[in-house]
Amino acid sequence: MARSTRNLPEGWGRSTTSRSSAAERAEMREFSRTTEDVKISRAMEAMLRADESGDAMEAMTAAAPFLLDELREDGPFWPAKKAAEVAFRSGDWARSLEHYTACEAQLQASPIQMQRPDDGGAAQKALGGELAKLNANISMLHLKLDHADLAVAAAAAAISNCASWPKAHARHAEALSASGQHLAAAQAFNMAAFRAEQQGASSSAESWSARAEVEVQRAEAASAVVHEREMQAAAAEFDDFFARALQLSALTEADLDALTDDIARGAASEAGLVVKWKPMVRVKEAQRNAGLFQVLDGNVTEEVLALVHAGELARMEQTCRYFSGMLDRAAQERLRRTTRCKALRALCNKPSAPESLRAILPHVAQYCVEQLDSADDAVQRLVAAFAPPPLRFWAPS
Repeated sequence: MARSTRNLPEGWGRSTTSRSSAAERAEMREFSRTTEDVKISRAMEAMLRADESGDAMEAMTAAAPFLLDELREDGPFWPAKKAAEVAFRSGDWARSLEHYTACEAQLQASPIQMQRPDDGGAAQKALGGELAKLNANISMLHLKLDHADLAVAAAAAAISNCASWPKAHARHAEALSASGQHLAAAQAFNMAAFRAEQQGASSSAESWSARAEVEVQRAEAASAVVHEREMQAAAAEFDDFFARALQLSALTEADLDALTDDIARGAASEAGLVVKWKPMVRVKEAQRNAGLFQVLDGNVTEEVLALVHAGELARMEQTCRYFSGMLDRAAQERLRRTTRCKALRALCNKPSAPESLRAILPHVAQYCVEQLDSADDAVQRLVAAFAPPPLRFWAPS
């Protein structure tokens, strides 16, 4: 719970949330000079220094022991925190993580989070600062234990606890980098630099900006490796791929001879040709394997294949603000089906669509009203309703 701040100057509460005015700082200095409580005097002086530098975390750290009852000297928090620090110094990462997690759980259970803020929300801000530091340490320890995903989650929690703290964003960047998400790590390092620059920590900002550039380079290198592997795989399937393309009449023998001539004179590569021709072969396979698609042209076939693929359908939802948490789960499910069905219906109702494509509409209607726990299951059922077994290759796996 929060301790009483009734007799403290007004700037005490404000300095954990924003910069104090000159009059408030003067009042805090006078209070620090005249109070008989040494601890409050030291905390007030620390907060004044933090207020002048713009370091919000330093201000919250100074205020927390006084504002938070959970941090009283005789409470269970400090023994656990000391044990975490001792374990860390000895290199016992697992034990240190255990104790830091226990500290975080104690503060997370604070009733302050459910109380109406007073004194400028000082207690809530102080609690957020302490939780941010604990979660940042937890993230670091997860990294040392090779738990990259857990490190990302803990660092994200630190940001939610105190978004203005640069180090929380830096920890997030380090965790993202360890998990192979280098572009996201670059963005997080840039945010750490931005927050540091806001608080006058130029050297830290420059360091994190440099690390952001390194992450961009790593992302480009990783992308190049993936691309190289894909191209090697494409080159390895050249013979089989174009044999299949010939069978499907996607090209003629003369076309294939022309392509091999291009390869011989260096105008094309085996991998590049496989990548270039894959979309056309894909359409031909769909038209060959599914009676419905035999009467459709290539463009319509591609549209249908995209719409019955869960990954493509999910991308429609990403543009919808209602999937950001504004609706409950049941409403999201209904909206999901509405979003997907709208696209399918529009495709089926095109004036140029043949009757065989319009025949899908009853199955679309059933898909829209089915009470299924999984939207992807609904997609599978829709695909199964109008596509013969060979087409199910294109369904979500």
